[in-house]
Amino acid sequence: MALASDSIQSTYQSIGQSLLAYEQKAKHITSDINFAFTELRENLAFIQVEVLESYLEDLLNPKVSDEALCIARKRTKFYRFIFDILVIVTALSAGLLFIEYGYSKYTAFLAIFCSFLPFYFLSKYSPFLITRRMSLARALSKEISRRRGRDDDDNTRTKIAIKDFFIRSNAGGIQGTAKIKYH
Repeated sequence: MALASDSIQSTYQSIGQSLLAYEQKAKHITSDINFAFTELRENLAFIQVEVLESYLEDLLNPKVSDEALCIARKRTKFYRFIFDILVIVTALSAGLLFIEYGYSKYTAFLAIFCSFLPFYFLSKYSPFLITRRMSLARALSKEISRRRGRDDDDNTRTKIAIKDFFIRSNAGGIQGTAKIKYH
């Protein structure tokens, strides 16, 4: 059973690295989003759709950490540590300020708690983290839909009509695929 778990973990690492590369290329305004998505498709080409769907479910689950999904940024840990230190210093400063002005210890504790609470929610449920995950989930969902034959716009089965590939001429013959209008 450990072998299957290692295989899934290595596949999750591969998917995570591909999504990080996609995010890096797609975040620049000057970059071509289609080029970034094409590269994502190439990186995920040999991964089964079922594994991609499982990863997508985990990506949409807020209880699954970025580290488990292999999409954690290395610099984020340092910034997170600095942010936590600033929150603690701010909360303690507010409490000490209340004590300095002669308020009771309970009021100072309440001030510490009230100044700490918004920062806790911002760090735990940051809209930036949710937006990041949603953009990665959208790209992965787009690839899954493409593989399943679903259209991006209305999520219905792609209508690949024979007339698009073989356009009948006026004489009744079938023209070859060189007449495709996708160029």
